[in-house]
Amino acid sequence: MKNLSKPGSSTDRALKFLEQNTCFLRSLFANCNHDVDKVTTIIEPILNAPKRCEITPFYIQAICTEHATFLVTNITEGQVVRVVDSASSWLIGRRSNCSIAIPDRCVSRQHAVLGHERGQDFHITDIGSRNGSKVNNRPLATLERRNLRDGDLIELGFVQVEFFITTSQESSQLGSELSITDWM
Repeated sequence: MKNLSKPGSSTDRALKFLEQNTCFLRSLFANCNHDVDKVTTIIEPILNAPKRCEITPFYIQAICTEHATFLVTNITEGQVVRVVDSASSWLIGRRSNCSIAIPDRCVSRQHAVLGHERGQDFHITDIGSRNGSKVNNRPLATLERRNLRDGDLIELGFVQVEFFITTSQESSQLGSELSITDWM
C-alpha cells in the first residue's frame, strides 16, 4: 500500500509511459522491487523532455546513471516516445535497423553516430551523409567528432532535434542498485 499515490500525479504519467514500453516496464519494475517511487525517479526526466523543447518538437534524451546510459526519443512516426537500447554508441539514419531511425528522405540511410564514453561528454559524428549534419547551426565535416551539451540543437539533413542530458543524483544512486542494460 505504501507505493500508491494520488491520481494525476507524476506516478500516473510514469505508468502510462511504461504501458507503452512493456519490455522496459517488466524489467524496470522487477529491478526496482516493484517500488513505483524508484521507477518514477528514473523516468521523470523522460516525461519532462517534451516540455524542454524550445525549437522543435523532436528530441533525444540521454539518461545517465552510474552504470549505464540509454536514450529516449520521440523521433518516430507519430512521435511515440521510444526507449533506445543501452549502448556506448548509436547509429542514426533512415534505415529501420538504425538505433534511431528517422523516416525522412533528407536523412541518409546511415547518417551519423551519437556516442558516449563513461565519464566523458556525448558526441556526434557525421558519417558521410548526403545532406550533412550541424550542431547549433555549425556544420559538421564528414567524420568530425563534435561534443554535445545539454540543450544543443542537432540538424540531420533538414530534421532538427534537441538533445538533452540528464544525470540526476537520485538516478545515479539508483544506478548503483540497478543496471539498465539488464532491463532491455
